[in-house]
Amino acid sequence: MSRAIPFAWAAGTSLLVLAGAVFEVDIENALWILSPAVHAWIAGVVLATIILLAKRASSGKQRLVHTASATLVITAWAGALIFASDLSTNVRFGLLRPYYEAKLRDVHAGVGEDRGQREGPLVAFYWLRGVADNWVGLIHDPSNTLRLPDAKAAFGGDMVSLVRLDDHGFLCTFT
Repeated sequence: MSRAIPFAWAAGTSLLVLAGAVFEVDIENALWILSPAVHAWIAGVVLATIILLAKRASSGKQRLVHTASATLVITAWAGALIFASDLSTNVRFGLLRPYYEAKLRDVHAGVGEDRGQREGPLVAFYWLRGVADNWVGLIHDPSNTLRLPDAKAAFGGDMVSLVRLDDHGFLCTFT
């Protein structure tokens, strides 16, 4: 067997793990009912790859190649488990930031169809609409002082989480 094949398995599995990590927030929020199945499928692929590589490593030939490939998969999976939520949120915010900045300029200019939701100086845009009155919003706070206890009842709902994305941007979950 070629030396490249174990690394190809490891790289393919690692890319699957990375994709799962990058889209973690979307999987959790948009596909919440399927989220356990998606995570179980990724875990199954990872474990099957590790088992296959470990079996091949124990056979003697190319032990180092198979062991290194299994280590790559384990490292990718551990990193995804540790950093998935933050990585996913930051990647999505990085990709959508120009869009939200343009919408914010429209709000301040009083133009555009979607003027966002306003509460005092705060402006909220949907990040993800949820079931019933649950939603996740990107909140712009020009004063940079938004805190969870102070904004608990903002925007007609109960704010249950608040994550700082940049100097004036916060990702908030409402129920």
